[in-house]
Amino acid sequence: MHQNPIHASRGIPRKGDFPARASLGLALVLLALLLAYQQHSAYRSIIQQHAGHLAAMTRIAGQALDTHFNEQAGQASETQHNQAHAVKYDAYVLGVLESLRYAPDAWSALIQDDGGVLLELPGVSTHAVPDAAGELFRQHRRSGQRQSAAEGMVQHIRGEQIMAFFTLKPGGPASSAPLTVALGRSKNAVLASWYLASLMQAGVFLMAALCAYAGLRAHRRRQAERTAAAASAQAHLRTSAEDYSLVVEHTSDLVMRMDASGCIVYANPALCELLGKTREQITGSAVADILPVNEKGESLAGISALGSPPHTASFRRSHRTGKGQRQLCWLFQGLLDPDGQMQEVVAIGRDVTHHAPQPNNLELLARQDFLTGLSNRRHFLEQAEIEIERARRFKSSTSLLLMDLDHFKAINDAHGYKAGDQVLAALGDMLRLSLRWIDITGRMGGDEFAILLPATNMDAALKVAQRLGAAIHAQEIELDGGARVRCAASIGISSADHQDCTLEKLMDQAGLALHQAKHTGRHRVCAWGQTPYRV
Repeated sequence: MHQNPIHASRGIPRKGDFPARASLGLALVLLALLLAYQQHSAYRSIIQQHAGHLAAMTRIAGQALDTHFNEQAGQASETQHNQAHAVKYDAYVLGVLESLRYAPDAWSALIQDDGGVLLELPGVSTHAVPDAAGELFRQHRRSGQRQSAAEGMVQHIRGEQIMAFFTLKPGGPASSAPLTVALGRSKNAVLASWYLASLMQAGVFLMAALCAYAGLRAHRRRQAERTAAAASAQAHLRTSAEDYSLVVEHTSDLVMRMDASGCIVYANPALCELLGKTREQITGSAVADILPVNEKGESLAGISALGSPPHTASFRRSHRTGKGQRQLCWLFQGLLDPDGQMQEVVAIGRDVTHHAPQPNNLELLARQDFLTGLSNRRHFLEQAEIEIERARRFKSSTSLLLMDLDHFKAINDAHGYKAGDQVLAALGDMLRLSLRWIDITGRMGGDEFAILLPATNMDAALKVAQRLGAAIHAQEIELDGGARVRCAASIGISSADHQDCTLEKLMDQAGLALHQAKHTGRHRVCAWGQTPYRV
């Protein structure tokens, strides 16, 4: 059975997860080391600061006691014992020692040279001071210095003590040996703020580590979900590609793909069979090679226009194939890249030889004007409605030209109705050659013509109308019998964007513009709502 990749990720980590986990672990270790170094530095700084503070206080107190004892040295007349007894109850000495106890947990004392305690003001324990005259005091005496500071464990007191010693000048009243002022304080009390800061920092680090781990877990899960989604999409694409290939390879329709330059990159078996060529012979050739010689220009122009909306083209052409002359109906669709540039063209064709209309077929007569070969009025209106609907879908502008020949009746009167028919037929040929393959042209009746211009705004339509008007006036038509005639046309233009584009509105506005062109001197181009232009 296949295992869900999302659930599989919860077990043994995948190979790609180890770099992320190792990076996170290394970052946490480095952060922990940095925090430990910072806290150790803060610890030593606090210890040194308090040791210096205690040393300064003992020095000041010792100097004060030196001065006091020197003043009383000449007045001493009793025994050494009585003098020591007097020191114990000397108010000044007691006051000095009491002033050293700047915190409830601090203690102070006067220690004799042999380690005995002469006077004590204990802080946290009555047995603290005698113990203080132990190893730490002996270290002070061995140093040979009057002042020193140390830290260490003191019996009968929980925790370590920070102590400072200052030895008075010898010959004091209590003994011929010098006395030493001792000041101590609980190390835990000194470091209380440091303990709190360390605890808070450790908590923050732990929370950061937990959040980082949770983030890594969430990242791994999202990555697993994306991987699973990508794998599912790839599987779907493979399935779609296989289905597409299966359909295209076995369909009777003709399918080919071209790049933006018109070079064929794929041809399905049906097209190869119809052309009588192998896929290798067709692939890499230009699409012009399979188009009728007399229609290459028009067809290539239509294909090149696929880069503009609506990016589609359809036409029916007669092809010379391996099965003889065939009528093929083609649909071309341009495929765009994300930047809107045409990247590929897909063409689907169908052999409609057996369904192609004959010249005298009623279907052909129903949609084509017999005289000009253009669309008749009904077929023009049908095609125009389809094109306008496409314009709404692709949000493009559409323009309409209504054209009427000037003084056409004079040609009929002077040369006969046959000459008028020749003029109309020549005009139909000229319009087919002058317009794009996507433009829809129809004879609306008599000497009136309509031209629908897809994806064309008013400015572009005005230029087209001026060009057609000039071409019609410049064209000299040779009639049967050798006579030559010229004619002119009045043209009305209307244009609308996709939001309010309807065929009825375009026809009404173009009709009003044409009426204005005729009543302002003829041989003019008039855009609806604008001043007429003389061609």
